[in-house]
Parts: sequence; C-alpha cells; structure tokens
Amino acid sequence: MLWTHEDATAAFAQALAAQPDITHAFITLHGDLGAGKTTLVRHLLRALGVQGRIKSPTYAVVEPYELPALNPPPCCKGQAHEAARLCTR
Repeated sequence: MLWTHEDATAAFAQALAAQPDITHAFITLHGDLGAGKTTLVRHLLRALGVQGRIKSPTYAVVEPYELPALNPPPCCKGQAHEAARLCTR
C-alpha cells in the first residue's frame, strides 16, 4: 500500500483499528528505511488505545503492547495478508 502523506496513513490506521477482527490479525511490515512503517504502527497503536512510547518496528522481532480497551489482550493469530483482508470488507 502507498500513502502520499501522513494523514492518509493515519486514516488507514484508524480504519484498520476499527475492524472487529483486528485483535486476531498478524501484521507484517516490509519496506525501506523511511517508508513509513513506524508512522503506521504508531497511528495504529494509538487508535487502539496504547499510550506511552512506541518503538520503531524496524529492529524488533516482536514488540508486545498492552491494549487497554480490549479484554482479553489480543493474541497473534492469522495470516500475513490478514490486514489487507480486514480493510477490504
């Protein structure tokens, strides 16, 4: 996916966070340095209610975050294409 500005990235993250199956999604990010991976992750996690520091996903294998609005916390299930499927409903 390609967004031309940060507002479009934020809007996509908001839409993704609003999907009912997001707690079961497994999302992988691929892209060059500066492609916007961290921006997307920060907007997505903020939309899900995460507060505090959000690290760049570039150097992390797994970075767990506590999602306050969800009970129980989300688990990592699904396929890498799950995020795209969720956003095309």
